[in-house]
Amino acid sequence: MIGAVGGIYTCVCALCVMSLDNGWRIELALVLIPTLVTLVVLNLADESPRYYAVHAQEDKAMVVLKKMADTNGVELVEGRVARTPPFSNSYTEVYQQPYTRSL
Repeated sequence: MIGAVGGIYTCVCALCVMSLDNGWRIELALVLIPTLVTLVVLNLADESPRYYAVHAQEDKAMVVLKKMADTNGVELVEGRVARTPPFSNSYTEVYQQPYTRSL
């Protein structure tokens, strides 16, 4: 969905400015705006609690979980974040049945 919106945005920008002198420069600037906004937003966003748990940063995982609970207006259940094993990133594991995967 986002890719389709980006494609439409690019086409509309191109239709509006390409007939102008130096239109390609204006087009380049207009297309860079969403990319720059995305880069800023990604740097402001937290990592997932699972990422922190996999990398042995349980305290950061709890901070993110508390933030998520506050945002959603729910109370966080007391407990601890368990460290999970890192991903194996193998294609064969993706296609295994859930009951045959190694834990």
